[in-house]
Amino acid sequence: MRINKRSVLLQSVCANRYRQVDKKITNRILLLIMVIAIVINGLPFSIMAETDTNTGNEGITIDLSATGESIDEVLSNISGLNALATSTNSSVSTSEKLTDSKKDSVEDVIIDAVVEETVEKEDTKEEIKYDAGSVLETPAADFEYTISDSEVTIDDYIGSATEVVIPAEIEGYPVTSIGGGAFRRCNSLIRITLPDSVTEIGYSAFEGCSSLANITIPESVKTIEQFAFYGCSSLTSITIPEGVTSIEHSAFGGCSSLTNITIPDSVTTIIRSAFRGCSSLTNITIPEGVTNIEGYYAFEGCSSLISIIVSSNNINYSSVEGVLFNKDKTELICCPNAKVGAYVIPDSVTNIGNNAFYGCSSLTSITIPEGVTSIEFTAFSGCSSLTSITIPDSVTKIGDSAFYGCSSLTSIMIPEGVTSIEFYAFEGCSSLTDVYYTGTEIQWNAIAMGDNDELLNATIHFNYVPGAIPEEITPSVDSNVVVDSDKATVSGIKAESKPTDVIAQFEGSDNIQIVGKDGNIIADNALVGTGCKVQLVENGEVKDEVTIVIKGEIDGNGIIDSDDAIHLLRNTLFPDDFSVVAEDDIDGSGEYNSDDAIYLLRYTLFPEEFPLK
Repeated sequence: MRINKRSVLLQSVCANRYRQVDKKITNRILLLIMVIAIVINGLPFSIMAETDTNTGNEGITIDLSATGESIDEVLSNISGLNALATSTNSSVSTSEKLTDSKKDSVEDVIIDAVVEETVEKEDTKEEIKYDAGSVLETPAADFEYTISDSEVTIDDYIGSATEVVIPAEIEGYPVTSIGGGAFRRCNSLIRITLPDSVTEIGYSAFEGCSSLANITIPESVKTIEQFAFYGCSSLTSITIPEGVTSIEHSAFGGCSSLTNITIPDSVTTIIRSAFRGCSSLTNITIPEGVTNIEGYYAFEGCSSLISIIVSSNNINYSSVEGVLFNKDKTELICCPNAKVGAYVIPDSVTNIGNNAFYGCSSLTSITIPEGVTSIEFTAFSGCSSLTSITIPDSVTKIGDSAFYGCSSLTSIMIPEGVTSIEFYAFEGCSSLTDVYYTGTEIQWNAIAMGDNDELLNATIHFNYVPGAIPEEITPSVDSNVVVDSDKATVSGIKAESKPTDVIAQFEGSDNIQIVGKDGNIIADNALVGTGCKVQLVENGEVKDEVTIVIKGEIDGNGIIDSDDAIHLLRNTLFPDDFSVVAEDDIDGSGEYNSDDAIYLLRYTLFPEEFPLK
């Protein structure tokens, strides 16, 4: 028995024929071999435990000072040490030297300890298996699982690897399901591969795996439950296998890096919030088999979504210019969030669905066709760049929060046929100044009105007739200009505008003219500057007049440059000698002083860094 132990020991140290022992164990073995050799040669020694003060590593020191010789002399004279260190066949010669029973007992104890520690260390090493493609397969010990009806469900991952390959079988049974929350918040997980035996990915199975960048879903998977990949913010692409019939609630919600997703023809239902918060997704294709999409909510928060494309063979849905409609295009279901500029709703539409334009923050203008009877709940909510909108005569109801948060909306036209404006329809429309109502004041007061402070605080223009000559200078519905009746001024006109550009900003444009400071009509190719006037003329008579004030344009030439900053500075220092049309707060401080001149000069040099406020 002793011979066998020595053979195991010496093969581990010298021959390394069967396994590689780590450096720490090798050093221990060499040290113990030295002790054995010292004992065999009958040399006096002592052993002391020490801790290295620099590294904190623990070790032992062999004291040979009692021999009266240097360490080199001692080691060179130890019988058999060199042979033990260099020979790969030294187990027999060494064992032959152990004839003394005391030496044998010491050696047995030492070798037993070494062999036991080595074997224990080797037994606890993680077993590594390789599949046919040389991909690491994760051991079953890294999972908590249950076996039911001869099938395995992975309940929890208790390992710490960044790449996981789930085995096809555990204990001889197929792995068919990734259970609810099995990998939830495994933040270090980068890649995972599922075997072909898996048919179901459970509720929140990979929720919050924020580093997961790659997952292979096999064709065998038929069910992907709610929140399965919610918050997998590093996933960039995913293919849903054929056979999956429903994309459940928030299944891919919060996958903010997802740029590409493939939906198979087998899918029939896309549930609410399925892709909510997929802020990098630019395009999505709806296959012919989809029969139910829970409206805007399926794509809520997809802020980069430009286009929703529906298969022409789909019998329930269609798309035009990337906008989602029902098949006959009578209902507008969802406009992608990244649509920009002006959008004209097709004439076929009679219903604008809940949240249809929710969060379309880059749309500046929307035209609603005749035939639409109702603007539903939050239909245009969050359209923060929308400056104007005309509601057609056919509309009778404006739903809850319909225009909630349209913070750039300055004016709106409401027809007399509207009988209900529900709660918060215009909540957050902080720039709304003018409401043009085609009915009488009595009709307006009869409207069933919810809480709408922003709407009621605006100026209501009753008996409005589109295209008619107004009694006073009135900005058009789609204009950004603002008339201050008290000061008889108009602001919001851009620098370097031509007279035709300015005239188009007002109602009854055929009766509007622009005159210069000298009272003469400005030529069509000239620039309109501060101090010019907008006049409303009927039968040759001026009915109303306001003075133009262009922010930052001080000297009246229509161009903002350093001369304006100099003129403004002179006015703040010598107001009697250098007049201005209006004292304009340029820097947004709320005060008019020399700081405005300095800010204006900075704007002329660095307009992007110092915008006019």
